[in-house]
Amino acid sequence: MKCAKIDSNGDIIEYPYPGFNYTEQLLLVQAGIQAEVEIPDNIVEVDPQYYKPELAWDEKEVEGTPLKELDDEGNTVYRASYTKEKILTRLKERITELKRQHTTYNENALSSSLEQIKQALFIKEDMVSWQNRRTEAERYTADNSASTPILSAVASARGLTLQEVVDDVLSQAAEYDSKYGTIIGQYQSNRLVLMSVSPEDSTTWDNINNFQEFTV
Repeated sequence: MKCAKIDSNGDIIEYPYPGFNYTEQLLLVQAGIQAEVEIPDNIVEVDPQYYKPELAWDEKEVEGTPLKELDDEGNTVYRASYTKEKILTRLKERITELKRQHTTYNENALSSSLEQIKQALFIKEDMVSWQNRRTEAERYTADNSASTPILSAVASARGLTLQEVVDDVLSQAAEYDSKYGTIIGQYQSNRLVLMSVSPEDSTTWDNINNFQEFTV
């Protein structure tokens, strides 16, 4: 956390202010040496994220003097300000590295996102059984005389009707399919973006701006 030194009017005198170590204070709290972070009256925390700009692949941020503002509750807050500058050198090396990083991210995010939805729907450790339960639910919906050995056992153990268990499984399946489709769509979209970027062709470099982080 960056801090600034202010005067009696609350205006910034020095930023960043090296005379106060927020991390050191936090460690003292974690060690039980003091109850809370003790910030002197003339030192304020500066929010570094509020005005953080979105950067194109060939841009960098330049931090300026923080802004003194009022938040939604009328409290005085300090927020870092930024301008953007074009990166003018070693662009080919930069786009090559960005493509490599984004490719790695895309593959890792696909795996981790799929694991997340399995865990959220309580099927991570029981995927085979869940697929069998889903098949039984779909068959029962099409024909209520179909055999449902797993779902019937689940219904008996939980004190539910077979139809209630079938509905529960199908609801879970619909949620899984929706989230799975979103993740695969994001992965494929990013992959097409990366395929369109060639370090040897500078006219394709701006395509990297269309790469998106995953949202599950």
